[in-house]
Amino acid sequence: MPAITISGWNAPLLYTEQNSASVIDNVVTINNAWVASASNTYLSVNIASPHASDVLSIKSALAATKNAISVSGSNVTYTANSGTSTLIGTIDGTLNGTSGSALKINLNASATATAVELLAEAIQFANTSDNPPSGSRAITLTIVDGTPATATSSAATVTITPVNDIPTLTSFAAVVDTVNENTEVEITFAELTAQGNEADADGTVDAFVVQAVSSGTLKIGTDAGSATAYAAGTNDTISSTLKAYWTPASNANGTLNAFTVKAKDNSGALSASAIQAQVSVTTQAAIAYSATTFTEAAANDGTVTTSVTLTLTGDTYSAGVVSAGKITASNVPTGLTANFVRTSDTVITATLTGTASAHANANDIANLTFTFADGAFTNTATAANVTNYTKNNLIVDFSDQAAIAYSATTFTEAAASG
Repeated sequence: MPAITISGWNAPLLYTEQNSASVIDNVVTINNAWVASASNTYLSVNIASPHASDVLSIKSALAATKNAISVSGSNVTYTANSGTSTLIGTIDGTLNGTSGSALKINLNASATATAVELLAEAIQFANTSDNPPSGSRAITLTIVDGTPATATSSAATVTITPVNDIPTLTSFAAVVDTVNENTEVEITFAELTAQGNEADADGTVDAFVVQAVSSGTLKIGTDAGSATAYAAGTNDTISSTLKAYWTPASNANGTLNAFTVKAKDNSGALSASAIQAQVSVTTQAAIAYSATTFTEAAANDGTVTTSVTLTLTGDTYSAGVVSAGKITASNVPTGLTANFVRTSDTVITATLTGTASAHANANDIANLTFTFADGAFTNTATAANVTNYTKNNLIVDFSDQAAIAYSATTFTEAAASG
């Protein structure tokens, strides 16, 4: 019995990612040795190294289109030039071409060589992935007729040309950083990725490109010292090596809009929409002094009875601010000692005890200094970020002892004697 042969089905298919389904080979010929049978007759297509996103299907013509194949559900119909439509087979329930499986059409005795040729020419390929497999893969066409079960195969190839998918970014879950008001904050790529929902189907997000500054001022650079002002197109990228340095507007606080960004992938593509990045700006902690002068006692004995309270707002004093020596005094007059008592979470009372060795009015000082060190405050790690963390213009005011000055010590008789 003559062997069945297939001509065609050997051209390379170049499929571009995200395209619609493409016919694999539209010129296929089967020789006259084909004999259809009511059983064990089929056409199948298999992809080498199949991927779950591969799809094999039949390109369906409109019903009753002459000399064409049409599909309705799982039924496959051939319409001849005469206009007569004939069911020639059904798509297999398991090998249906989806999710990387082979495509098998179980044929019946009405499947003529012409019908099978048109069916082979209608087989199409697609891939649904945004990150499809690379390289050339064989797509093998196999037909089996009923003489009995004579099989023959032919192989084409498919190569998918990838298309870079733009990254996505639609929101930041929370603020990207926190800073005290009137203070510059460093914002890193890692901080943005931690709060953003950036993603890239076929690559990686490796930067954010600033689209606009929403408030305050923005610099970008490798460090704070070398960072320069944001400039769209030339100095606008935050990456693993480039950081953002944002300063809120003067005295502004709360959850502030800092700048908007788009995600950038490793191929240079940007996400579709600019997304707002926010920074939490807290009111800067500050220390208020109830007075700036310590006054000598009325007895003019070199003691000081005045006390000064240091009231903190925007934070609290750490429990060990006094005991751990986180507040110190300098330029204290000899004989006096500065004493501090943490009377509450937000109040320290300062006094000067002892007796000044020199306490004439000429011994006044105006540079008594109180200084808080790092660790003095509960929430503000760096003491220098607290207003009045050091105060160097406190006064100790001594008074001279009260005295009577006589203009003379002699009373003299008048010139007119008698």
